[in-house]
Amino acid sequence: MLARLNLKSKPDENLVMEFIMKIPSKIADSTLVRFIEHEMHKKLKEKRDSGFSGWNTPQIENKDLLISLKRNLKRGDYIDVINLAAMLHARKNMFIEKHHTPDKE
Repeated sequence: MLARLNLKSKPDENLVMEFIMKIPSKIADSTLVRFIEHEMHKKLKEKRDSGFSGWNTPQIENKDLLISLKRNLKRGDYIDVINLAAMLHARKNMFIEKHHTPDKE
């Protein structure tokens, strides 16, 4: 089983993965979310610091985010993929216009 996961050869490098494999799914899920959240924040900061911004503005279109998502998927940059997918999801579900209901007259 461990060989199929392509774990590292040094046991100390496998400790986290071995721990994750032995804990209940609920805890593993929570651990995953916290780890990915940390990685997402780190990557977003790196991108901001290098001049990227605007996913939450009309100047950036969904098609541009999707193109970038696909490019990062091909490169194997999964944290960028997660961030871009989150941006697209937020644009679809989070913005006020989506939830605003005009007053009835």
